[in-house]
Amino acid sequence: MPPAYNARARKQALDEALRKKLREQWLSENKAAMQAYNAHVEQHGVFSDGLRSF
Repeated sequence: MPPAYNARARKQALDEALRKKLREQWLSENKAAMQAYNAHVEQHGVFSDGLRSF
């Protein structure tokens, strides 16, 4: 295989690994906020509940 192909494949693999790690980190850091929001919506609904016609 040409060296450029190997370098491109390694970069794509590293990019994907970084995206996955950043996503996991974001989810971990925001888990409590998402749970609080979901609990609030479950209890009170969303602001547009009275506005929707569907």
